[in-house]
Amino acid sequence: VLGDRKGFFIRDLFKSKVSLLILLAGFSWTIASPAHAFIRVQEKESKEANKLYEEGNYEEALTRYETILEEHPDSYELVMNKANTLYKLGKYDEALAEYKKCSGAQKEELLASSLYNKGNTLFRMGKMKEALDYYKSSLKMNPADGDAKYNLEVTLKKMQEQQEQKQKQEDRSQKSEK
Repeated sequence: VLGDRKGFFIRDLFKSKVSLLILLAGFSWTIASPAHAFIRVQEKESKEANKLYEEGNYEEALTRYETILEEHPDSYELVMNKANTLYKLGKYDEALAEYKKCSGAQKEELLASSLYNKGNTLFRMGKMKEALDYYKSSLKMNPADGDAKYNLEVTLKKMQEQQEQKQKQEDRSQKSEK
């Protein structure tokens, strides 16, 4: 029998005018706020693109991210995902341009990640000094980032190796001139 059920029912809210006003305000906010629908749609589209990325289908993932970004250009997370996809495709100049768009992100974690990813991209492009600077910037924002620390060390080692190789070539060149 319904009357014997214990628990919370909407009709219990109507017993108090304050509760009724709160309930109606909540419903009107939910109905008036299209952001919930936007988030669900964007989430669904993003999940599909993310799945393609995780499966290694980078071209299709890139197409999906670009389509979503047309409707939601201010989403730094989507920009980051697009940049990561471009990076995976070896399109480093394009990836770098997208990572730079994330410099206005308010979330420190996202900003630190974009700095780290800029470092990775520049490393791949052979721009060690610039990569080093971005790893340092990333570590300033997130000192506990072990990957950034490791990449910083690898970059320093690579720069040292390049310097040693350059010195050897100069020494050989000077010997052959004599």
